[in-house]
Amino acid sequence: MNIGIFTELYPPSIGGQEIRFAELAQVFRERGHSVSVYCIAHERDLPGHEILGGIEIHRFPVDEHYQRPQSRLLPRNPITILKYATWVRGVLKARSFDLSLFNQWPLAHIAFAPHGARKRAVVDWCEVRDARFYRLMQWMLPRLSGHNMGVGPAVCERIGTASGRPVFYLPSGIRRSVYRSLPAAERRDILYLGRITAHKNLVFLIDAFARLKAAGHNQVGSLGGDELVIAGDGPELPALRTHAAGSPAAGQIRILGPVSEQRKIELLGASRLLAITSRREGFPRIVAEAMASGLPTVTARFPENGTRDVVDHYGCGVVTEPDVDAFTGGLVTAADRWEELSRRGLERADELDWQALAEQIEGRAVTDISKMKVQDSCAF
Repeated sequence: MNIGIFTELYPPSIGGQEIRFAELAQVFRERGHSVSVYCIAHERDLPGHEILGGIEIHRFPVDEHYQRPQSRLLPRNPITILKYATWVRGVLKARSFDLSLFNQWPLAHIAFAPHGARKRAVVDWCEVRDARFYRLMQWMLPRLSGHNMGVGPAVCERIGTASGRPVFYLPSGIRRSVYRSLPAAERRDILYLGRITAHKNLVFLIDAFARLKAAGHNQVGSLGGDELVIAGDGPELPALRTHAAGSPAAGQIRILGPVSEQRKIELLGASRLLAITSRREGFPRIVAEAMASGLPTVTARFPENGTRDVVDHYGCGVVTEPDVDAFTGGLVTAADRWEELSRRGLERADELDWQALAEQIEGRAVTDISKMKVQDSCAF
């Protein structure tokens, strides 16, 4: 098949959606498909066209400030979004893809796409927003597309309810074979691994960890000697270091900054718990990686935190109420139930391998191609 992927950002930009689409592109290429990616150039020195790993990457327009928020209501540059949407429309008029895969963001490119291309497209919904404008888009855009998929169960449900269209579930995948899982006796520490941004709510995590340590060794059981390890990079890293330094538990908090892929795999396999305190998430890929590593996840029921639904769906961790005391208790509960939660994650991790997930998308594209052939033959 000839596959076109249309997404606002792509590596070397770093983020959950960038990784999701880069790995989808690679697995489609490995399965013998022709893959072209169309994205915005977020750095001035990125080439407008290149081929990496057999994947064609096209970038337009160039906007090195694209990721800088314009205002609370305009998190991205609207002029750049319009330029990108217009360019995507032109590409889809000039080229015919067996499958067009659209990232939800930046929205306008879906609306601008030609009718015929949209009907052969799959729109990937990574999150749901509650502001009036986004509610309108979540009602309208799924109706314009041939297929819609969601990164988490809650995203699928809410987009389906808003639009009245079916939304199939396609979680963030992993390469299952690269992860390892140490036994409980060889594990220690509570881990956060990901971007260091405001909505990740890591001040909450540090405060919960300090509360855990203040409770005393007898009340926290196996977590008594564990440290909090935070790995990742992002704009809030300096402020987070400052907050950690002022915490009562400062001596037991390690902020590593960015880590390599190999170091990430080592941390997942050797940590006791993964902590996600985000206020907003779709399906964090790190949960799938944790499952494959036998690492239980603890998260909180913030209204827009899709992690809670993922953890509930797979039974791979503990979900708490969104306050510091409840989260602290959830860490203790997860540690007490470690063997059970670790086993559940490992048992279901095979469902999240990219090869199996890519096959689901291919099946829908093949069905669409078959329908088009039948329609063409009927026209004669």
